[in-house]
Amino acid sequence: MWNLFLLGLLLINFGILQPEYPTDVENIDLKLDEEEIAFTFLDLPNGESTIIQNSEGENILINTGAPESEDELQHYLKIYGVDEISGLIITSPDVEYTGNLKYLLDNFTIDKVILPRSMSDARLDIETDWWEKGTKSELVEDLNVQVLNEDYSKKKHLGMDLLFEFNETHLLYMTSADKEVENRLLQQHNLSVVNIIKVGDFGNDTGTSKKFLKACDPQTAVVFHKETTEGKSQVLERLQETWLDLYLTSQKGNITIKMQKGDYHVFTLTLDTFLQMS
Repeated sequence: MWNLFLLGLLLINFGILQPEYPTDVENIDLKLDEEEIAFTFLDLPNGESTIIQNSEGENILINTGAPESEDELQHYLKIYGVDEISGLIITSPDVEYTGNLKYLLDNFTIDKVILPRSMSDARLDIETDWWEKGTKSELVEDLNVQVLNEDYSKKKHLGMDLLFEFNETHLLYMTSADKEVENRLLQQHNLSVVNIIKVGDFGNDTGTSKKFLKACDPQTAVVFHKETTEGKSQVLERLQETWLDLYLTSQKGNITIKMQKGDYHVFTLTLDTFLQMS
């Protein structure tokens, strides 16, 4: 059974001591066992960034948020105990994904940056891996990822789309919001295995079609916040019609999905949660 729990029930186990505001939080301990991993989708004012953490203390970051989200990104990385990054994955060159790349390169030890092949013009003074369609990788023990799509077009809302698998739990990390891409993915891959979907392009109506959602049939969806997103209300309506559990960072705050073998739990962390405990 796919169990969902709110973080408000378990905050005491995270070691948060008498918080009044988020800046008062010393750290968050996700208490990961050896066979667990956590994806934390950060509540940024604009743009997206996701932390992946395991019990060995390894940290992977997907995207960096927009420049105006630097303070929040800095704060969240601190309270989640991220001081070194083993891999930084960028799924689109757009500013909502890359806006704090320089800040991270200047202030963190990063083993390598992973870029889509469509960003081959980028030149970074750090070890760089180039991913293209079909690339497969084991990022950390038991966490496998496959590149399903690696086109880029700002006009067509395209980016690198990834399928993560951890001990039989599948997370589809969409950057693209394009019906042609979605149809191609359905033809080329069995997406009925998907348990969780990170919605592409902040819920832009050019993608996340009814057909795509029906074929994937996820139990949980996560939507990041962008200052302006075309047609987002229609996408949210489609998501709600599927009777899945819908999490918007703009409403729920930070969203952590802790995965075990064949199971996962969802925790949320909002400003209201802090204030209720003060």
